[in-house]
Amino acid sequence: MKLLIVEDDKFLREFLEEIFAEEFDEVVGIGRFSEFRDISIADTDVAVVDLGLPPSVNTYEEGLKVIKYLKNSSNAKIIVLTGQESDEAAIESIAEGVYDYIQKPADVEDIKRVVKRAKFIKEKEDAAIKKGKMKIEISVENSEDFKNVREKAERKFLENLLKIHNDNVSRLAKDLNITREKVYYYLKKFNLR
Repeated sequence: MKLLIVEDDKFLREFLEEIFAEEFDEVVGIGRFSEFRDISIADTDVAVVDLGLPPSVNTYEEGLKVIKYLKNSSNAKIIVLTGQESDEAAIESIAEGVYDYIQKPADVEDIKRVVKRAKFIKEKEDAAIKKGKMKIEISVENSEDFKNVREKAERKFLENLLKIHNDNVSRLAKDLNITREKVYYYLKKFNLR
């Protein structure tokens, strides 16, 4: 399993890398959003993300950008570990679907417990997927109509299946027992290709 730590405080980032080195097969640490171009994140299982990242360390926008990027590029369990004290930062993070939210300063044992729990849940979800079961999470506005909600769910379902099948349309079509043409129709419908 792979842990990603996105923390601009080098000392804290390296400390977290060290304490989780034996718990995970791979631990990767970066200090800002722009460093994503240097790493692969599709296989990230758990991520610990600070919200106050350069260049805007006093706001939570960069951290939210990281969360959205991770949500779109991986199936990682995302844990926010931040010094941002605003309720809005917590609300926005939770609305984006983070697994947990920890306020700094935090007790090391609390951080370990949350990360280990996220890893456990991710392992069990991966096992369920291998058995043909999948959980889909979507964010819905109260004012949205049923058609939009259904289309969001269909898109998310197709995105997850593509990730599971490593973008192999033939295998995906075979597993769904539909034609490749039908898969391509849905890919086009949801602008996934």
